[in-house]
Amino acid sequence: MKRIFLIISIFILIGTITYVFWMFFSNTSSPSTETTYEFLKEVSAIRKEKNLPKLQEETDVGSLFGYAINNGKLYYVDLLGNLKSSVSQNVIKENLSEIHSFSPNGKYILLSSGYPFETKYQLFDVAKNEFASLPAGIFSVTWDPASQKIAYLRKINDTSEIGTFSLSNKRGTRIIGLNVADGEISWPTKNEIYIADRPSVASPSSLWRLNLTTLSLTNIAKNETGLLVGWDLDGKNALKFSVSGPKIFFTLVDKNNKLIWDFSTSGFITFPGKCAFGVNKIYCAVPKSINKSWILPDDYLKGKFFSEDTLYEIDLSTLSSGLPIIKPIYFGLEKIDAIELKMTENKLHFINRYDQKLYSVETP
Repeated sequence: MKRIFLIISIFILIGTITYVFWMFFSNTSSPSTETTYEFLKEVSAIRKEKNLPKLQEETDVGSLFGYAINNGKLYYVDLLGNLKSSVSQNVIKENLSEIHSFSPNGKYILLSSGYPFETKYQLFDVAKNEFASLPAGIFSVTWDPASQKIAYLRKINDTSEIGTFSLSNKRGTRIIGLNVADGEISWPTKNEIYIADRPSVASPSSLWRLNLTTLSLTNIAKNETGLLVGWDLDGKNALKFSVSGPKIFFTLVDKNNKLIWDFSTSGFITFPGKCAFGVNKIYCAVPKSINKSWILPDDYLKGKFFSEDTLYEIDLSTLSSGLPIIKPIYFGLEKIDAIELKMTENKLHFINRYDQKLYSVETP
């Protein structure tokens, strides 16, 4: 009897272990196929393209944190926090977190360090090989369109301010004080700066426009949950992501938040940070599906999940026809979760989060 009881106990133990392993690995594998939205391939505006370009690894430096490209020259921060260039591969600067961006004219690079603690920003003059530190307390930065200044949001004691940093004399100047605890700043046109609350599904966000001539503030969007905005090349239009209950919206709006096109009605949903503007074109990495368990945009901003993207081109010149032409420019066997999308001439560059390597694909 004891022997039978022992055998039964062993089988129960094996069954329990098997179940535990099954539960563990099933929950840590690819996301559930149950989705909130899937991109509708049957939409008539979607073109099926043959002989799509192949994915190309841009550099043999391996994984990296950030990059910037100008006139064919690549600058990047490797996983050790070293700033290097594709020309010499020598270490230019150590202990960095990432490359924020190149200036529009390609003469400067904005770098950051100190993450995840207090982030500090530095300006790198490419031609002179010189560095300059931006004021302390900055939590959001952006270039002006003419590459003459940097605008920033920064905390000073219990308040905050908008200021600018001159690229010529390397000095910061206060513009206006604001009661903004955490937000994002952008400078798409010469006389207009935009300030948005840090997006979260937990609280509504607003978008404000600051006129640099009159120093007047105008509320553009109010109480929109999970608000994310990405401006086009001339600052006239923007891609906008927001959520309302179970619904997710991905739209193109003008500078006054007037709707131009709602892509989400056809299931075409992604984030402005997974898109790049070209001339009359938008290039986007679109997740093949969105899992119901994802808390958006919070989980996306915190990198809590991996998506499987297809790369698409949106032809903005066809918007007036009432049905914009959207066509894939890459989908293949390789899994890609594309971030930091940048356009250079006829190539779309991005970092693939699956291996943190830099890739590119030729655009039509």
